[in-house]
Amino acid sequence: MHTRIRSVLTGGFTIGVLLSLCGCDRDTTSSQTSSSADSYTVTESDPAAMDYTLTYDSETIPAGAAQAIAQYFYAIETQNYDLYVQQINEVYQTYLSSLSETDGARVSLETGLEQCHQMLVSYAGTDDFTITALEMIPAQSLAEEAGVDEDFVETYMDVFVELFGESFATDLEAQSDALYDIAVTMQGVDADGNEITLLEESEIMVVCSGETYTILG
Repeated sequence: MHTRIRSVLTGGFTIGVLLSLCGCDRDTTSSQTSSSADSYTVTESDPAAMDYTLTYDSETIPAGAAQAIAQYFYAIETQNYDLYVQQINEVYQTYLSSLSETDGARVSLETGLEQCHQMLVSYAGTDDFTITALEMIPAQSLAEEAGVDEDFVETYMDVFVELFGESFATDLEAQSDALYDIAVTMQGVDADGNEITLLEESEIMVVCSGETYTILG
């Protein structure tokens, strides 16, 4: 099972975190996180202080979805646990907690935030970085440009279903109005002011429920 999961959505940020949490990718992020766990710090950053430049087409990506992604990454950058939890979909939270007894899994939202932050540190090449901009486009458009005949949302959901079971998709569908698979490119600067690219067209799944937008993972 794990081999097939790793073969898809290699550019998915939240999928990478989820697989690492569930012990499916222990050779990379999980080992990095274990070595830094003792120095991990949770903060209380102010969301109003976030000043990312957001670039997206409002005709294909709702403003609420763009803001949810921005708040999600701001929470990760500043290690703000409360803000992070607010961005995470409740159905996902419920099923993630059900994996707490899974053999080899290190599953919790606290660990999820830690994993996410360490992934950004790894991509930045330094723990002293600042996110400056997020560019967002529908991931499906990348498939169309590449001539790939694949439903990215369905493929993304297949990974969750394989990990959580068919009931996950049923419960999520019952509590959501739409799903958005959004490819995010993240720019930032290091401590010396050098521009860096932390993510490039990495997928984030956003769930719309009424006027509320949350992140899967």
